[in-house]
Amino acid sequence: MSTRHTLIASIWLKNGDVERYEAFERAAARVMSKHGGRIERALRIGRSNVPDAPFEVHLTSFPDAAACAAYQIDPETRELAALRAAVIARMVIHSGSELPPYA
Repeated sequence: MSTRHTLIASIWLKNGDVERYEAFERAAARVMSKHGGRIERALRIGRSNVPDAPFEVHLTSFPDAAACAAYQIDPETRELAALRAAVIARMVIHSGSELPPYA
């Protein structure tokens, strides 16, 4: 079981601009890696019967909460703010603790 600081991010795309969104995610992932962070899993939601389903969901982790906070205030992260605002309509982030398998 991991002791990493784990986040789940649900992401809604703005204007269907997948190419620029993916460029933003690659850039953000590079900055995350400087702080020991990584996108563990990214799931693109296909057609859904759920109204207002997110475009993508990420499982992201950092070594600890301090590393996550350092990523958030990193000047490179802040430089990405305009691109983030241009391509992401909404993002909902949940923080949690990993549990052992139920099986």
